[in-house]
Amino acid sequence: MCHEYGDCCCLPAFFLSTFIGKTATKSSPYGGHYPAEFGNDGDLTTFFHTAEDDYGSWWRVDLELNYCVQAVNLINRQFRKN
Repeated sequence: MCHEYGDCCCLPAFFLSTFIGKTATKSSPYGGHYPAEFGNDGDLTTFFHTAEDDYGSWWRVDLELNYCVQAVNLINRQFRKN
């Protein structure tokens, strides 16, 4: 079910769920809380966070293979107003 394009492999979007739990890293810690792994743990109630003064922040997931990624959907956490 893989469409080969050079040295990468394109998979339908529903296969992206197989990347849940892969090794994730981020540009900075946030007080020892909200680790990078929370960004791809499959749980919409968790999230990762970088330091507030990290203006060039990034988050990365090691997919362990070369993939031709055509789209990425990011879900921003919801803020609760009391």
